[in-house]
Amino acid sequence: MINLEPYSSVNDLHFGSSMDDAMRCFGKPIFNEKNREGETEANYDGFIIRFDAKTGDFREATILPESEFSIRSNVMVWDFGFVKYLSDNGGLSDIYGFLVNFELGIAVTGFHDGDESQKAVHFFRNGDWDDLKEKGKPYSP
Repeated sequence: MINLEPYSSVNDLHFGSSMDDAMRCFGKPIFNEKNREGETEANYDGFIIRFDAKTGDFREATILPESEFSIRSNVMVWDFGFVKYLSDNGGLSDIYGFLVNFELGIAVTGFHDGDESQKAVHFFRNGDWDDLKEKGKPYSP
């Protein structure tokens, strides 16, 4: 079970931690790669951890549908009810096809548009989506 603590940590890995810290927490990744932003992505079974291209610090985790996860120890389910939970706990903004909850530091894809192949939960550090806030449109399930 992966537990997300908003703007703080994924399990025992805190935002700002190093790749070495991630390996102590989750073990060796299946593989690493660089994305188009130059960030290192550590790929694990069911989730991906991203490290800032400039600092090398942990900045984002993507949870994939085969993973069980919780937010503040509340177990989440991979259905539209999760979107309702996000809406009820801080509200949602539709930003370029992502539903973003700034209260919890979560952006989701594939839940609201029927594109199951894009279903994912992106858990981000404080400030990462702030420059896009004004482009968001309120979303209500």
